[in-house]
Amino acid sequence: MLALDHACSDFDPFGADTRADPYQAYIELRAAGPIIRLEKYGIFAVPRFADVKAIFADHVNFSNAGGAGLANYFKEKPWRPTEHRP
Repeated sequence: MLALDHACSDFDPFGADTRADPYQAYIELRAAGPIIRLEKYGIFAVPRFADVKAIFADHVNFSNAGGAGLANYFKEKPWRPTEHRP
């Protein structure tokens, strides 16, 4: 998979319509391709199970070290302290 080869979508996983009934949107995302850029959030989505499974198994090329949410802590300061306190 190349990040350069992706579809774009205005899909909002947090929108009221999606929360009420996400299944049609999921079908459309899977049909659009293996990598979808969610324009509203500036992130990529991987809507197909086999692709997600492959990504989770590929620790060399994919990492959540920068954070597991919408924020990327390599590019912005974390909203809460990340050091351990006694």
